[in-house]
Amino acid sequence: MLILLGLFLIQRRGTAGIGRVFGPTMLVWFTSIALVGLPWIARRPEVLGAVSPVHAVHFFVANRVHGFLVLGSVVLCITGGEALYADMGHFGKTPIRVAWYAVVFPALLVNYFGPGALLLERGPVDHAFYALASGWTLYPMVAIATCATVVASQALISGAFSLAQQAVHLGYFPRVTIVHTSGAAEGQIYVPEINWALMVSCIALAGFGSSRRSATASIRWWPPTASCRHRTWATSSRASPSRAGST
Repeated sequence: MLILLGLFLIQRRGTAGIGRVFGPTMLVWFTSIALVGLPWIARRPEVLGAVSPVHAVHFFVANRVHGFLVLGSVVLCITGGEALYADMGHFGKTPIRVAWYAVVFPALLVNYFGPGALLLERGPVDHAFYALASGWTLYPMVAIATCATVVASQALISGAFSLAQQAVHLGYFPRVTIVHTSGAAEGQIYVPEINWALMVSCIALAGFGSSRRSATASIRWWPPTASCRHRTWATSSRASPSRAGST
């Protein structure tokens, strides 16, 4: 909770300083999660058979409605991918594609196969990800995971600022306060309204206590949320867009 508060409180100062360590931090993170997963895959190479979609079909046939509810946890594995699209305007397609296919995607595959191999080797365990690391390596992994979480959160916050600015310019979002925090980089902005809304939402989400509970809440509340989204879209499509502007 303190890390969350600190992250949102420093947004008004800009992201230039912390941005300098984004790349190295994430490179260390993806390298680390791949390295801890590889030994377990070497022990149980049969885990690579998980790439076959036949297993997913059998799972849904066997579990039916419960299998659909489990998708709430699966969605958590792909959250954050929207940040790639938010940053597309800042970096372009080529750097994002190279980073994804050369570093991120292979590291994630190895890391996801790692816990699977661990479960095949040991059976059910608590915190399968951290169980990949043994002995003294556990403490550096916790520290690296915390830093990576901050970086990933910052990327989403910056992406939300950027999307809000573009929506305002297009007339799809009410006028908000847009503060440029850098005299050299136009994309470094701070939107206090979005910042505080995200802070309240994140703190409320943290109150669930675990990703399993938040995923369950998302699945249970999906129908009314989707209905509300549909009504909002229908209303906005009939209304004429307002004139864009920013301060």
